[in-house]
Amino acid sequence: SGTATSANAKPAKAVKPAQKADTASVAATEKKGGDFPPEKDRKKDAPQPRLQYDDKSRVEKAKRRSVVKQTEARNRVELFRHLPQYEHGSQLPDLEAKFFDLYAVHPAVYKVGLQYISGDISGGNDRCIAMLQAFQEAIKDY
Repeated sequence: SGTATSANAKPAKAVKPAQKADTASVAATEKKGGDFPPEKDRKKDAPQPRLQYDDKSRVEKAKRRSVVKQTEARNRVELFRHLPQYEHGSQLPDLEAKFFDLYAVHPAVYKVGLQYISGDISGGNDRCIAMLQAFQEAIKDY
Protein backbone atom coordinates (compact mmCIF):
# COMPACT_ATOMS: atom_id res chain seq x y z
CA SER A 1 0.00 0.00 0.00
CA GLY A 2 3.05 2.27 0.50
CA THR A 3 4.02 1.93 -3.15
CA ALA A 4 0.55 2.85 -4.27
CA THR A 5 0.72 6.04 -2.25
CA SER A 6 4.09 7.02 -3.69
CA ALA A 7 2.91 6.19 -7.23
CA ASN A 8 -0.19 8.33 -6.71
CA ALA A 9 1.87 11.16 -5.24
CA LYS A 10 4.16 11.45 -8.27
CA PRO A 11 1.41 11.96 -10.86
CA ALA A 12 -0.33 14.37 -8.52
CA LYS A 13 2.84 16.43 -8.31
CA ALA A 14 3.24 16.27 -12.08
CA VAL A 15 -0.34 17.45 -12.60
CA LYS A 16 -0.05 20.45 -10.29
CA PRO A 17 2.87 22.11 -12.14
CA ALA A 18 1.07 21.53 -15.45
CA GLN A 19 -2.00 23.30 -14.08
CA LYS A 20 0.14 26.18 -12.89
CA ALA A 21 1.80 26.41 -16.29
CA ASP A 22 -1.62 26.47 -18.00
CA THR A 23 -2.89 29.30 -15.83
CA ALA A 24 0.37 31.18 -16.30
CA SER A 25 0.12 30.90 -20.09
CA VAL A 26 -3.53 32.03 -20.02
CA ALA A 27 -2.58 35.01 -17.87
CA ALA A 28 0.28 35.85 -20.23
CA THR A 29 -1.99 35.78 -23.28
CA GLU A 30 -4.52 37.97 -21.50
CA LYS A 31 -1.82 40.50 -20.70
CA LYS A 32 -0.51 40.45 -24.26
CA GLY A 33 -3.93 40.72 -25.91
CA GLY A 34 -5.49 43.00 -23.35
CA ASP A 35 -8.02 45.53 -24.56
CA PHE A 36 -5.81 46.74 -27.39
CA PRO A 37 -6.72 45.79 -30.97
CA PRO A 38 -4.13 44.08 -33.17
CA GLU A 39 -1.63 46.32 -34.96
CA LYS A 40 -3.55 46.22 -38.27
CA ASP A 41 -6.81 47.36 -36.68
CA ARG A 42 -5.11 50.12 -34.69
CA LYS A 43 -3.95 51.79 -37.91
CA LYS A 44 -7.51 51.86 -39.26
CA ASP A 45 -8.83 53.57 -36.12
CA ALA A 46 -6.36 56.46 -36.36
CA PRO A 47 -8.03 59.72 -37.44
CA GLN A 48 -7.11 61.33 -40.70
CA PRO A 49 -4.37 63.95 -40.38
CA ARG A 50 -5.69 67.47 -40.07
CA LEU A 51 -4.93 70.24 -42.50
CA GLN A 52 -1.71 72.04 -41.64
CA TYR A 53 -2.48 75.72 -42.11
CA ASP A 54 1.18 76.68 -42.29
CA ASP A 55 1.55 74.72 -45.55
CA LYS A 56 0.39 77.25 -48.17
CA SER A 57 0.11 74.76 -51.04
CA ARG A 58 -2.16 72.43 -49.07
CA VAL A 59 -4.36 75.32 -47.96
CA GLU A 60 -4.73 76.49 -51.58
CA LYS A 61 -5.53 72.95 -52.72
CA ALA A 62 -8.20 72.61 -50.01
CA LYS A 63 -9.75 75.94 -51.06
CA ARG A 64 -9.91 74.83 -54.71
CA ARG A 65 -11.58 71.54 -53.76
CA SER A 66 -14.14 73.06 -51.39
CA VAL A 67 -17.76 73.01 -52.50
CA VAL A 68 -18.65 76.23 -50.70
CA LYS A 69 -16.49 79.25 -51.44
CA GLN A 70 -16.01 81.11 -48.17
CA THR A 71 -14.85 84.71 -47.81
CA GLU A 72 -12.14 85.62 -45.34
CA ALA A 73 -13.24 87.61 -42.31
CA ARG A 74 -12.30 91.30 -42.30
CA ASN A 75 -11.94 91.68 -38.55
CA ARG A 76 -10.01 88.65 -37.38
CA VAL A 77 -9.73 87.51 -33.79
CA GLU A 78 -6.15 87.92 -32.57
CA LEU A 79 -6.10 84.65 -30.64
CA PHE A 80 -6.97 82.65 -33.77
CA ARG A 81 -4.98 84.71 -36.30
CA HIS A 82 -2.93 81.64 -37.27
CA LEU A 83 -6.13 79.88 -38.44
CA PRO A 84 -8.38 80.80 -41.35
CA GLN A 85 -11.42 82.83 -40.28
CA TYR A 86 -14.47 83.24 -42.48
CA GLU A 87 -17.50 85.49 -42.63
CA HIS A 88 -20.57 83.74 -41.23
CA GLY A 89 -23.37 83.32 -43.77
CA SER A 90 -21.56 85.11 -46.62
CA GLN A 91 -22.01 82.22 -49.07
CA LEU A 92 -25.78 82.07 -48.52
CA PRO A 93 -26.85 84.22 -51.54
CA ASP A 94 -24.68 82.16 -53.89
CA LEU A 95 -26.20 78.92 -52.64
CA GLU A 96 -29.75 80.28 -52.77
CA ALA A 97 -29.18 81.12 -56.43
CA LYS A 98 -28.30 77.47 -57.04
CA PHE A 99 -31.30 76.23 -55.06
CA PHE A 100 -33.17 74.74 -58.02
CA ASP A 101 -30.07 73.60 -59.93
CA LEU A 102 -29.49 70.57 -57.72
CA TYR A 103 -31.91 67.89 -58.89
CA ALA A 104 -30.20 65.03 -57.05
CA VAL A 105 -30.78 66.58 -53.61
CA HIS A 106 -34.30 66.81 -52.22
CA PRO A 107 -35.36 70.43 -51.61
CA ALA A 108 -36.07 69.74 -47.92
CA VAL A 109 -32.53 68.45 -47.39
CA TYR A 110 -31.09 71.39 -49.32
CA LYS A 111 -33.18 73.78 -47.21
CA VAL A 112 -31.74 72.29 -44.01
CA GLY A 113 -28.25 72.74 -45.44
CA LEU A 114 -28.98 76.41 -46.08
CA GLN A 115 -30.25 76.75 -42.52
CA TYR A 116 -27.00 75.20 -41.24
CA ILE A 117 -24.92 77.68 -43.20
CA SER A 118 -26.98 80.72 -42.22
CA GLY A 119 -26.72 79.75 -38.56
CA ASP A 120 -30.47 79.32 -38.02
CA ILE A 121 -29.83 75.79 -36.76
CA SER A 122 -27.00 75.21 -34.35
CA GLY A 123 -26.22 72.50 -31.85
CA GLY A 124 -26.01 68.78 -32.41
CA ASN A 125 -29.56 67.88 -31.40
CA ASP A 126 -31.16 70.67 -33.44
CA ARG A 127 -29.17 69.72 -36.53
CA CYS A 128 -30.05 66.05 -36.11
CA ILE A 129 -33.77 66.74 -35.64
CA ALA A 130 -33.90 69.09 -38.62
CA MET A 131 -32.14 66.60 -40.88
CA LEU A 132 -34.35 63.72 -39.75
CA GLN A 133 -37.45 65.81 -40.49
CA ALA A 134 -36.04 66.63 -43.93
CA PHE A 135 -35.39 62.94 -44.59
CA GLN A 136 -38.93 62.17 -43.43
CA GLU A 137 -40.31 64.68 -45.93
CA ALA A 138 -38.09 63.29 -48.71
CA ILE A 139 -39.30 59.76 -48.00
CA LYS A 140 -42.95 60.89 -48.06
CA ASP A 141 -42.39 62.54 -51.44
CA TYR A 142 -40.75 59.41 -52.77
